[in-house]
Amino acid sequence: MPSVRLYGFWLCLVLGAGLTTQAQLAASSLPPSVDTPVQAVTQVARMAAAAAAQGDWKTAVRQYRHALRLEPNLPRVLVNLGAAYAHLGDLGQAAGAYRQALKLDPELLTPRLDLALAEYKTGNLPDAARDLALFHRARPAELQASLLLASCDLSLGRYAAAIQVARPLAASRPGNLAVAYILGTAYIRQGHLQRGGRWINRIMARGNSPIVHLMLGDAYSQRHQLKQARAQYRQAIAMAPRLPLAHLRLAMAQLLSGNSAGAFKNFQAEYALNPNNFETNFYLGYLYRQQGNWLQSVQYLKRAIAMSPEAFQPQLQLGMTELDAHHPHRALRRLRAAARLNTRDLRSLIQAHVLIGRVDYELGQPAAGRREQATVRRLIARQQARATAMGEREGHSLTPLPSSSQSSPKPS
Repeated sequence: MPSVRLYGFWLCLVLGAGLTTQAQLAASSLPPSVDTPVQAVTQVARMAAAAAAQGDWKTAVRQYRHALRLEPNLPRVLVNLGAAYAHLGDLGQAAGAYRQALKLDPELLTPRLDLALAEYKTGNLPDAARDLALFHRARPAELQASLLLASCDLSLGRYAAAIQVARPLAASRPGNLAVAYILGTAYIRQGHLQRGGRWINRIMARGNSPIVHLMLGDAYSQRHQLKQARAQYRQAIAMAPRLPLAHLRLAMAQLLSGNSAGAFKNFQAEYALNPNNFETNFYLGYLYRQQGNWLQSVQYLKRAIAMSPEAFQPQLQLGMTELDAHHPHRALRRLRAAARLNTRDLRSLIQAHVLIGRVDYELGQPAAGRREQATVRRLIARQQARATAMGEREGHSLTPLPSSSQSSPKPS
């Protein structure tokens, strides 16, 4: 089963709490302060803003792109283009537009937050944490951005950093459940069980609410107590069937427990609520491949790639799907992309090169296949050296990668 990233409930709290992002402001007209030598640019950009105001985001994208062809160096037009892409669910293109805008004007703050949100939604936590930290430095009192930064630090194992961000929030907002969750989880992972337990008890004392059950489910999931996590997620869904991320979190816990059928239903339920979530699209693509439904698998995996072009796992899964569907040339292109993008996960990198070698031999390219075999041997030697240096042999992770077969994931 592919690597699992447990981000918790942060985005549903942030976006549900009134955080204003550029995607919500894109319908406003282009500021008159835009300085352009081409008079037509302002007219085109205003047409784009009018289309955005009507919810016609595809037309808005076309018009903003037209304006940028006339004059490429307009940060605010790039920001609105990013917002339009975000509304269409194309978070990879949205992030690219925001980055271009910030390159032209690094002092823009709202686009920095929009970029961080796009990175967060697509699972690019290191870059999201970097951009959130820049935003936090300028606006430390912004609650939701601070919570997302602390959430990123928590997910990345930066427990001291998460505590550093969350402690001032606890002083100014003692009743905030998200702050209590961050501090409780961070302290527990640092080994301060009593201190962390006091914060978790504050959550439990708040009584019976969907958010409390979602938070407790995340806490259990982080500790790999999947039975308890599933129970909490089901409680949250029973109380609020349309609660963002609840079906997704239950699906992840079910998948980790070996219940692929139950996970599939809940991934579908989450997709019906929010079709623009990276994890939902990725795991639906993965499960459709396990079912042998290659057309559907390709559709969802391509959506995941569009949302996070720098993620290697969707490329790897799509390569496997194309291989299953007997499209070796397409498979080779995707597998090579996965190998190129993967710079950290040796186990997945070995798997990608094994499959590339297999395809090379199938395509009658034995010299290329032998090169891949040599690469695999080098990577295995590096893996073994790393395990030896750590004083233990590298074992299976919590969420082992699937083989190229059609077998269902096994319980952890």
